[in-house]
Amino acid sequence: FVTADGSTRLIDVTATLISWGDRRAILATFRDITEQKRLEAELMEKELLRVALEKEQELGELKNRFMSTVSHEFRTPLAMILTSSELLERYYDKLSAERRAVAFDTIKAQVKHLGDMLDDISVIIKAQMGRLEFHPTPLDLEQLCRRVVNEIQTTIGIAHQLAFTCQVEFSNIPIDERLLQHILRNLLSNAVKYSPPGESVSVILRREGNQIVLEVQDHGIGIPAEDREHLFQPYYRAGNVGTISGTGLGLKIARDCAELHGGGITFVSEEGKGTTFTVRLPVLLDPRH
Repeated sequence: FVTADGSTRLIDVTATLISWGDRRAILATFRDITEQKRLEAELMEKELLRVALEKEQELGELKNRFMSTVSHEFRTPLAMILTSSELLERYYDKLSAERRAVAFDTIKAQVKHLGDMLDDISVIIKAQMGRLEFHPTPLDLEQLCRRVVNEIQTTIGIAHQLAFTCQVEFSNIPIDERLLQHILRNLLSNAVKYSPPGESVSVILRREGNQIVLEVQDHGIGIPAEDREHLFQPYYRAGNVGTISGTGLGLKIARDCAELHGGGITFVSEEGKGTTFTVRLPVLLDPRH
């Protein structure tokens, strides 16, 4: 309503149909709610500011954890590369062919490790910005998983044995190959990293109805009960990892990639006895049809 002095008032109108003798009438109640709406707007503005401040603080904390993690995790591979390079530079002619090969292999492995960490960081940034893309294409899922398992087995050598089992045929299944590789590589890397030398890691691929099920089982240190609800937070690491290196990004990446497929990840764990991560992805329709 516009008042005589030209100001605007907000009015709440309630109308009720009532009996009026032998006729019917409308009883209307007018209530000035201008002040109420002003207070509500102020409260809403304060709430929006509070949420924005919390997000800014959370972002600042993530940035600090990111810089701390990256700084720490990059030092070790860089130091190993530097040490191996100096060894080859100074004593190349005096080293046996076997020792030279070990030094070169160390450099290549650490360069790959750095590349993997940068790739993980890129995925996390894209996911947080909503720019992680999903492009499924028909492929042989068993062959893809077997290739990833074999690549990691080659990298870790004889320290652990990776056992891959596929229970049904998975040819021509629409999957985003890049995202699935992120899932399997991160889960396998964690399983190997947190298992004592000599322990085996099992990878099982099966189908349950309209779901693809991928299990990664280890017999490692397990996850303490108090850490389980925080496990998929970026940069979070369980309290029993000790001096084992890691960025705390792998599980967050695996879950983001699974959710882009319309699936998810669950786990069961017992501290000191091992952990099993289960990835469930819906069987998508062939995008070409």
